[in-house]
Amino acid sequence: MRPLVLVLILAAVAAPAAHAHPFTLETWPGGGVNGEVGTTQVWVIYSEEVELQFSSLKVYDGAGNQIDNRDTAYYIDGASLAVSTPPLEEGVYTVASKVLSRVDGHLVPDTFVFAVGDIVLEHDPDDAAEELVYIPEAAARFPGLAGQTILLGSAIAALLVWNDRYRRRVGDGAEAASAAHRSRLTGVIGASLIAVLASNIAVLAVQTVRLGAFSPETLETHFGQMWIIRMVITGALLALWFATERRGIGGRTALVLIGMAAVLLWTSSQIGHGSATGNSLAVMLDYIHNWVAAVWIGGVAYLCLILVPSLASAGGRDRAVAVMLPRLSAVFTVCLGVVIITGPLLMWTLESDLPTITESVYGRLIMAKLALASGMVAMGGYMQVTIMRPEGWKGAWGRLRRGLRAELAMGVALLGVVALLINGTLPAGEIRAAGEAAPEGLRLTEFTGNTKFSIDIQPYTTGLNGIYVTAATLGGDPPPDQSGIRVKVSNPARNISPISVELQHTGTVGGVPEYSGEVTFGFSGEWILEVESQRGTGANEVVTVRLPVAADLESLRVRMESHQLPAPAKPLHPVRGGDNIWISDPSAPRIWRFDTSQETFEAYGFEGGSSVFLDVGLDGRVWFTDPVAELIGYLEPGTGEITTIPVPRLEPADVGNRLMFISAQDQVWVAAATKDAILRYDTDTGEFATFQTGLGSFPFALAPGPDGSMWFTASGGGFMGRISQAGDVDTFAPDGGMASPEYILFADGAAWVSEHTGEALSRFDPLTEEFSKIPLDVPGGLPFGSALDAYGNIWVAQHAVDAVSVYSPATGAQRTVDIPSEGAFAQFAVSGEGGVWMVEQQANQLTRIIPSDSPSTQVPPRPEPETGLLYTEVASPLTAAGILAASIFFVKSVQDGRRLEREVP
Repeated sequence: MRPLVLVLILAAVAAPAAHAHPFTLETWPGGGVNGEVGTTQVWVIYSEEVELQFSSLKVYDGAGNQIDNRDTAYYIDGASLAVSTPPLEEGVYTVASKVLSRVDGHLVPDTFVFAVGDIVLEHDPDDAAEELVYIPEAAARFPGLAGQTILLGSAIAALLVWNDRYRRRVGDGAEAASAAHRSRLTGVIGASLIAVLASNIAVLAVQTVRLGAFSPETLETHFGQMWIIRMVITGALLALWFATERRGIGGRTALVLIGMAAVLLWTSSQIGHGSATGNSLAVMLDYIHNWVAAVWIGGVAYLCLILVPSLASAGGRDRAVAVMLPRLSAVFTVCLGVVIITGPLLMWTLESDLPTITESVYGRLIMAKLALASGMVAMGGYMQVTIMRPEGWKGAWGRLRRGLRAELAMGVALLGVVALLINGTLPAGEIRAAGEAAPEGLRLTEFTGNTKFSIDIQPYTTGLNGIYVTAATLGGDPPPDQSGIRVKVSNPARNISPISVELQHTGTVGGVPEYSGEVTFGFSGEWILEVESQRGTGANEVVTVRLPVAADLESLRVRMESHQLPAPAKPLHPVRGGDNIWISDPSAPRIWRFDTSQETFEAYGFEGGSSVFLDVGLDGRVWFTDPVAELIGYLEPGTGEITTIPVPRLEPADVGNRLMFISAQDQVWVAAATKDAILRYDTDTGEFATFQTGLGSFPFALAPGPDGSMWFTASGGGFMGRISQAGDVDTFAPDGGMASPEYILFADGAAWVSEHTGEALSRFDPLTEEFSKIPLDVPGGLPFGSALDAYGNIWVAQHAVDAVSVYSPATGAQRTVDIPSEGAFAQFAVSGEGGVWMVEQQANQLTRIIPSDSPSTQVPPRPEPETGLLYTEVASPLTAAGILAASIFFVKSVQDGRRLEREVP
């Protein structure tokens, strides 16, 4: 019976997955925190996409007056909204969010409170109760859920067992049984379709009440389109049912019903959690999960409502039931096996934190579903054992009838719980702080052929860290001959040889000895950690881990040194060449040189209009663009001599060449924004080659990539591109494009693009060609140029505010650093020795930003380790055991079926 028990446990996932709701992930200003005086924008990021025309953000002041500009719009993408406000003064403000889910059509309200200035909030902004389960929507969708389940399961079950092979067992009264079966099957399918139709109407009615009025635009949303498809399919099914009502539903008609019902189930998956994730695997798992669950529960309904009552007056009802039941039992067992695989996998894609699941309302509903599903499987297993045993077929009809009533009642109740889950909030939406309170540090599990290492490093930053290690056999037992654990730390890139540390035995975790000690990561970078389990007799077990160690942004000390230009100017773009910082000047035909060792400026003039963008070539020449005179040129650092090169007027000739960035490597590249082209200048032949980037693309920034290609941004087209060494032009953009991409920086194996009006960094992986967007926490800042510091952090100039953003690719953390100058208008920066050099155009100065790390000097108290099981530690063994159990019961059902066909007369 152990396999049956395991199937019972895993049967909790035997119903369709819950649907999604757009809960709040992040806000600016953050709920319960203080924003800056003068804030002019509020934005909210949600867990899924929302419909803009039915969503809004409203900002109220302390007197209850709505003070926003009523211009709610998408912020980053379809899963975020923003609204502008007048400059906010000191006070307390409330934001009311109301969004319509693009996935499942639920209207979800939310509120949060923030303060501006030095005001102290007097209440907890999270005190407002949230609607975690949407009861009206659950009541509206329950009939449709039950109807489509019974429709699909009944049609499949009828095809499987109501055929000549099994009907001949009915004996006396076969004709009456066939008539009763035809009538009941037609009636049940008709009732199921009416339930689906009523549910469709009720769902739209509930949504209309939620919105306050019906709007035809509702049907233009993703959810509305799915609703229309459901109505069309329901209408087609009803027409088919009316056409076949009198003659009954035959085999071909049943196949058509099954196909259309499968499409009906597909619409459910399109408004489910899987669809909300945008993960095609999750959508597929959700659909398969729904399908096999409907076959199981709908099959039970077929037995209880159609087959068993149809055989009531048949003389051979016990014989018929005895030979039909093993066939359905085998199908149900296969369904359970598939559910056992798809259910845990689907749950893992949606929420894999076990404590979060168990502590939520969603988790308690899962427990209720577990109890009901376990009861159904237990009842089915009991009937299988009693009816399929030798001579057990006698009296089978009566025992099956009594058991089916209870099993179907549990199935209907289970569908009711599923309706609540469908219209409930995922655990992450209810317990938003899940993961936020997790201890800092790094926890790893590594394996060798015979040993499992658990490694915990606290606080996992530069400086002194505590390390805690356990080594166990793959079965979880202490190694029988372990004498100790030693670790070695090294950094080959900085020529730091392995430093060995003998860890001390300090306790026991789960019956396995734990060893601890201290290791030091002297600076940011990739460190090599080698952990060795020392054995008394056998060979030592060793595992090696590469650790990207980064400085903590919040503890990073920042100092700024400013150098005023000696004459009025409009410095713009800095580049580094040796010990010099070269700076362009759009206000005059000149280039500035700042000697970093002498801290002196020198200007170099030329015949032209201005210098805008610069680059230093491999030979040390300083190249520049002059969009006023439509020329490029270069400065010889040794002599100060400047040579200018006219750029030929491109078509259309009546529009000037608006020259932007220049990049000087083996060849010289220049972006001609107004001509939607990039030019390549051959320094040997003096000829220009033209590469078109697309009408309206407005190419702006250039950057040589590690692959030897020339990369560019198209600020007008919202994309980035690449010109290969062969001269091919390829373009790349995320869904929806980028909002004015202006600058490219290659770091950490990726291209980082500043989205000027998008107020974000976009990371592009050249290998996978995938984008990810990082919103920068500086509303209205307009990010522009960026540069790397010695710790691998990206510094982004925010030219519309007096601040610079710092982002750590290693940790994903970000920080905002204020610029002391008022109205600095910093647009570009460049990496340099000891820091980042930034030009403040309006302040007419060059500023050196000097970040310095504050390494940890003591090991903090160790956070209490979590003692609970991980989701994978629960799901993996149970899934494997469940598959084995389902396989055993499937084989048993097939063997019982063959035996009963021989034994039953």
